[in-house]
Amino acid sequence: MCCDTHIDKKYGDSLLMAKIGVEAYGREISKEECLPMDFKGRPMKSYIFITPKGFDLDNDLDYWITKSIH
Repeated sequence: MCCDTHIDKKYGDSLLMAKIGVEAYGREISKEECLPMDFKGRPMKSYIFITPKGFDLDNDLDYWITKSIH
């Protein structure tokens, strides 16, 4: 899996979930639209959640899909 959507009850909206790798995670997690992927109280360092603000434009969504498949 490279990316998917997730309805997050805690956040209250649909999130984009992307597998971006450990190295990219370190760079991307500081962005305002990025959240750690945390299902069991411990973030998964290769995956990230992106809020709708971060993927509402085609170019933004394309950025995350491209990052997920490379």
